[in-house]
Amino acid sequence: MKRVALLIVSAILILALPLAAQDDGRPSYAVDRGSILAGGSAGFVSVGGDARADERISIFTFNPAVLYFAIPNVGVGGQLMFKRESTEGDTKTFYGAGPTAAYFFGGEKSVVFPFLSMSFIYGKKTDEYTETVLRFTGGTTYMLARNVGMTGEIFYLIENFDMESSDVSVSGNTFGVAFGLSAFIF
Repeated sequence: MKRVALLIVSAILILALPLAAQDDGRPSYAVDRGSILAGGSAGFVSVGGDARADERISIFTFNPAVLYFAIPNVGVGGQLMFKRESTEGDTKTFYGAGPTAAYFFGGEKSVVFPFLSMSFIYGKKTDEYTETVLRFTGGTTYMLARNVGMTGEIFYLIENFDMESSDVSVSGNTFGVAFGLSAFIF
């Protein structure tokens, strides 16, 4: 009887070894719990026509971000935003920072990770305006290697501009596309 019990316990331990090896507490894929994403995207928008008094506006955005995956597929962290708006006679630059959160779809065997994210960014424009931006994105990250991905995204910005020296407040929105790279540390 002791031999049978010893054989059963030994078989259970031997069968459990692969399971224990799989969960060593370290992340095993790009968006697993404990992973870190360091990346960014750059986008360009050009607006014009009768609604803009025949004035063309060009907007360049650059958005580096760092996310920590506290649970699988959910990243929280911070984002910086650099935005440069140019018209025929004027250029305005915006710098800001704020929190961001993202949800990535996919698992350990995935090569493509679709995602949704939202950021709240507060900053300042060069012409004495403060600006708050709510940034929504949807896109996908295609893994070029185990730790590096190429990102394509569609973004929508809800913006509010406040003049520091008066009660003037203006709001607007921007829709565009951006592309970038992401490095995953796991």
